[in-house]
Amino acid sequence: QYTDIVPYDSKPIVGATAYKHKAGTHLAAILRNPAAYEPIEPKVVGNRRRMVFGELAGKNGAAYLMSLLGLDQNDEHAKRVAAGLKNLRMGDLLEIPLDDRLEKKIINDTQVKIKTGK
Repeated sequence: QYTDIVPYDSKPIVGATAYKHKAGTHLAAILRNPAAYEPIEPKVVGNRRRMVFGELAGKNGAAYLMSLLGLDQNDEHAKRVAAGLKNLRMGDLLEIPLDDRLEKKIINDTQVKIKTGK
């Protein structure tokens, strides 16, 4: 901000992807203890945590996604959502900044499809 130099996305701590979490076990660890992978809170460096839900997300990641969206997160629903996420291709992954509302509607619509089968 002070130098007008934009860091590369992949730079540790300050890069745009520094707080992006995708893999199932990695995501599970972040949910239990963010300090395990984030020695500095994202807000301190003007960044924010992003969760990417896709082929590597397991049941715990799916349950977390559902809880973020205010959805019923029982084991059976979480397994179904995780199975659906595993079918996503690289360009279709759901990357959710924790304050984004558009993805909430998309996932909510998906949850309705899971419950009703339509």
